[in-house]
Amino acid sequence: MKNVLFISYNFPPMLNVASLQAYTYVRHLQKYDWNPHVLTVKKGDWWEPVDNSLMGKIPPVVHVSRTRYFNINYMSLLLRYFPSSIPVRIIEKVGACLPPDGQIGWLPFAYRQAMRIVRSQRIDAIYTLSAPYTSHLIGYLVKRKTGIPWVAHFGDEWTQNPNRRYPFVWQRRVDAWFERLTLDSADQIVLAWAGMELLFPIDISSKSSVVTLAFDETDFRSPANERKGENKFCITYTGSLYSYRIAINFLKAMEELLAEKKLAINKVDLLFIGRARSIAFTGFENSHVSQVVRCIGMISHDQIVGYLKQASVLLLIMDQLDRATYCIQGKTFEYIASGTPILALGPQDSATSELIRLTKTGIVVNYEDIEGIKKTILNIYTKWENGELSIEPAWQEIGKNEARVVTMKLAQTLDHIIGGC
Repeated sequence: MKNVLFISYNFPPMLNVASLQAYTYVRHLQKYDWNPHVLTVKKGDWWEPVDNSLMGKIPPVVHVSRTRYFNINYMSLLLRYFPSSIPVRIIEKVGACLPPDGQIGWLPFAYRQAMRIVRSQRIDAIYTLSAPYTSHLIGYLVKRKTGIPWVAHFGDEWTQNPNRRYPFVWQRRVDAWFERLTLDSADQIVLAWAGMELLFPIDISSKSSVVTLAFDETDFRSPANERKGENKFCITYTGSLYSYRIAINFLKAMEELLAEKKLAINKVDLLFIGRARSIAFTGFENSHVSQVVRCIGMISHDQIVGYLKQASVLLLIMDQLDRATYCIQGKTFEYIASGTPILALGPQDSATSELIRLTKTGIVVNYEDIEGIKKTILNIYTKWENGELSIEPAWQEIGKNEARVVTMKLAQTLDHIIGGC
C-alpha cells in the first residue's frame, strides 16, 4: 500500500463543496492501493456549517491529523468590541484578499505537522486540494524540503477566480507569484473541470489532467432518501446564490405564471436549501412568488440528498460569467444521480448543458429567456399534474461521474508521478 500525504483545509465535519470533494477521495483511495494520511484543521471557519455524520462514513483506517491555525478574519470579530468600526473594515478587506487567502495562518502549523508525518510514515506522494490556496503553499514547502512528488488539485481557478478581490496592487502581484510558483513546482496539476487550464497564466497542458467532482452512490441508497409521493409541485435549489449566480429571471417567470393563475399557488413549493440570502429575493417581498418560497439553511448531506430525490424538479443556475462555458458546479453531479428532472438555466453550449444532454436528466433554457423559462416550467408542471413527469436517465453515462470511478483517476495520477503504471 502506497502512502499519500493528503493536505486539505476543508474536511469533514465541515460541509462545503471542497470538504465533500476531499471526503469522496479519502473514502475510496484505498481501493486503488493508496493510503491517505489526511492533514487538516482542528476546527473550520466559524461561518462554515458542519455535518458530524460525515466523519462516521470515513474508513477507520484513514489517519486524520488536525492542527491549530490562525485566521486573520478572527481579528475582525475581536475588533467589533472597539468603538470604531474602521479597524474592522480594514481587517475584513485585508483578510478577504490576503495572499493567497485568509487561511495563510494555517501554514506554519500545517507545515510542521506535515514534516512529522513525512518522518514517521513512508510517504510516496503529496496531494494538496484548494480552496484555500494556502494548501498548495504547504505542499510546495514540503516538496522543496523532501523532494517527494506533488499533485496540486484546483477546485477553481486562482487569480482569475470571480470571488477574488484585490483592493491593492501588491496583493494581486504576490498572489500571481504564488500561483506561478505552484504551477511551476507541482509535478502534476489536477483540475476540477476541463477548460480551467485556459484561466492560468502559463501553459500547463503537458502536466495537467481533469478529475471532476463526483457523487457517491452509497449516499443515495438510504431508505430515508427514497422518493415519496408528492403532494406539491416542488422545485428545489441547493447551494449558494452570488452576484453572478442569481435567480431573478427564474423568480420573474414563476411570478408571472402564478399571477396568470397558470400555476395553482396552493400546489407549488419553491425550496431553497443553503446560503440563499434574503437579498436574493429583493423585489419579490409582496409578490405571489413570496408565498411559495421556503428557505432552509444548511442541513446535513444526507438530508440534502433526501430533498434532491423527493423534489419534483431540481433548479440549476449556471454562473452568469464566461467561465460558465467550462465550469460544472459540484452539485450538478448529485443532481444527475438523483433521478429527478433538472431545469438548468444557462448557455446551451456549456459543459453543464452537454452533461445534462448526455445523461438525459433535464432541460436547459437560456437564463435571459424568461418566456422560454415560463413555457418550460408550465410544461413540466402540466406533466406533474397529470402524473406523467418522469425521465429515463442514461445511467451508464451518469456512472462515469461516480465517486469510485473519479477516485480511480486520481489514484492513476498519483501512480504516474511516482513512476507507477
